Amino acid sequence: EQGEREKKSSPLPHLSEATLLKVLETGPDALVVIDQDGVIVLVNAQTENLFGYNRKELEGKKVEILVPVRNQRDHVGQRRGYFENPYTRAMGQVGKPLFGLRKDGREFPVEISLSPVHTDQGLLVTSTIRDVTERRQFEAERKLREAELARLEARYRSLVEEIPAVTFVAPFDEALGELYVSPQIVNLLGFTQEEWLNDPVLWHRQLHPEDRERWHQDFARTCATAEPFRSVYRFVARDGRPVWVHGEAKVVRDKDG
Repeated sequence: EQGEREKKSSPLPHLSEATLLKVLETGPDALVVIDQDGVIVLVNAQTENLFGYNRKELEGKKVEILVPVRNQRDHVGQRRGYFENPYTRAMGQVGKPLFGLRKDGREFPVEISLSPVHTDQGLLVTSTIRDVTERRQFEAERKLREAELARLEARYRSLVEEIPAVTFVAPFDEALGELYVSPQIVNLLGFTQEEWLNDPVLWHRQLHPEDRERWHQDFARTCATAEPFRSVYRFVARDGRPVWVHGEAKVVRDKDG
């Protein structure tokens, strides 16, 4: 038992320099290590792939070689400021994207994390650099899709709200209530859009008792067969008046069915 305890409490094996370098080489992100003068002292293979340089072209050069020309002067001051108060953090400012500069002059968006490392040779800083081009493209495409959907929805609303009839959208699950009702519901039955949508069973209560059973049978057939619903029936308005309506509905399935 004592031998087992000693085995469990024994220190981790010392990793050789070659092993540590192999770990750095296989990392998914670019890794750039600089000294207090901003000189690159170490890069990994991903840095070569990402920026298009071989390591002999980078090691011994100022790190600004990887920064867009328009930002190089500011970067020198920021680098010096970081060495005065080094701590692990992300580089850059919120809402202000960072860019890297490839050997061929092309820029690309990046995320950078900074970490200070105290060594026998003095303070070094490790920059972990990730290419976020695909993520930015995805976000830009998502924003375009959202803007297009918003435009189409605004057009849809402007169209249906000019029609002299009540337009509604509802899911098959009656317990969820309607998803949309046009403002003409006020003129038809005296209820506001908010009242109609916030109370899932309001429409059911306002169906005329003598027409309720027939309405459910007709609409159940539409839900089961997707045949268009057409029927004449009565609602009861807020003030108690019976209101005859001609109702039409059709089934539209989204990607989830």
